[in-house]
Amino acid sequence: MKKIFFVLCALILTNCATPTVTIKRYRNLPSHSETVHIYNQTEKPEQEYLVIGSTSFNKDEETFACSSYEMISSFADACRYIGGDAVMITEMLEPDGTTCFRGTADIIKFIKEDSYAKISKKIVKEYPPIPDSQAITTYSKSEKPTQDYQVLGFMDFEDTGKTFICDSTEMIEAFTKECRQIGGEAVQITDIKVPNENSTCYQGSANFIKFFEQPKAPAITSSSSPTTAASSSSKSEDKIENNTPPATPTQIKKATPSHTIYVAVLETVSHSVIKQNENLYLTDVLREVARRVLPTKANYLIMTRENILAMLPPDKSIEECEGGCIVETGRNISADYVAQARINTYGSKITIGVELYHTATGNLISSFNAKSDDLDNLEKEIREKAPDMFSEIKVLEATEK
Repeated sequence: MKKIFFVLCALILTNCATPTVTIKRYRNLPSHSETVHIYNQTEKPEQEYLVIGSTSFNKDEETFACSSYEMISSFADACRYIGGDAVMITEMLEPDGTTCFRGTADIIKFIKEDSYAKISKKIVKEYPPIPDSQAITTYSKSEKPTQDYQVLGFMDFEDTGKTFICDSTEMIEAFTKECRQIGGEAVQITDIKVPNENSTCYQGSANFIKFFEQPKAPAITSSSSPTTAASSSSKSEDKIENNTPPATPTQIKKATPSHTIYVAVLETVSHSVIKQNENLYLTDVLREVARRVLPTKANYLIMTRENILAMLPPDKSIEECEGGCIVETGRNISADYVAQARINTYGSKITIGVELYHTATGNLISSFNAKSDDLDNLEKEIREKAPDMFSEIKVLEATEK
């Protein structure tokens, strides 16, 4: 009989001694079984931390056995359950006519170097930073800017495996901060991954873009009559179309750009008329000529093959770009000017056509064609004609000053 009585008492204590415990999770972190440090209400951690959740320990109607030890143990278990490092007690109430302690606590995670997302970036062009007073627009993966733009660079926001400071807000803030710093005007999200069972971190990629300035319409003064204005406009258009003199050497010298002008020569397209290594060689010849005509000391930069590949969208191949795609590709890789050669045949001869575009306007500003019996003589034609083509960039930069 005594034995039965003690068993019943034990069962009653077990059922009635369970307080109400609540846990709120602010970060999705894995559970662990490591030691948890407890800070009382007067203590503060010296190490930087982030609150990742909270917990409370309270009596219900039947609770009568809940000591301070049980409450602290409950806080520690909650901390381990949501992946915290320590508990900061925010409130502790002693028994008030009962035998039950009650309280609340914040669950914290100490911030270390690998607590932040891994950030990798590639910047190909920079402008003066954008002031904090100017907003940076963010376009989602499904949105496209309506205005023409150039890509200044990109950033990847990745999980380190121990990252927990990487929610969507922090990711967007990281993109915006870098965009502002390099003079970009908008962030174009190219990829985004939400946390799942294998990750505790938002991950994503974004391009930093700057919009091309829209050409301004010429102002008509109020003193001009409509007829006079129209006549003047017509004469002006005729002059621009037919009689604009080429820039003089002095004008070109004065027109050294105040910022770096990026020139890209895309891979030569031949559709198997010549071998791939021959395509690459002819492209390199064009880049060599461009580098000689447009030197770095004059604020021109001829983009390397590696620069171009790094800036191409993931779904684009450098060999795919030809025709109308040339200008679009030039904008994607942030080039101010873009050129490409195409190899073909005419009878028994090998032909080459090279086009040079201004990416801001999409205009074809220069081109040349040549034909030859073999590649050696075709190379000579390129070295002879390409300098004049690339010099048109200097002329255009001079006339735009």
